Amino acid sequence: GISMKVTVYGAPWCAACRQAVTWLKSRGVEVVEKDYRKAPFEVLSLPAIVIGDEVLTGFNPMQLRRALREVK
Repeated sequence: GISMKVTVYGAPWCAACRQAVTWLKSRGVEVVEKDYRKAPFEVLSLPAIVIGDEVLTGFNPMQLRRALREVK
């Protein structure tokens, strides 16, 4: 398949961010981790995960699976 690159905007203290990164990597997704304060948009909740042109907030595996399928 296509190698996916996903950006996760998070913070060192954010447990859900780490969970999201681990979950994505376990599915072979290439993850770029960035500080949420450097996001080019307002981050209202963490993590903010950019998949394609979609921004997902929070760690929601069902939502992530759907977004990954739609981008592929």
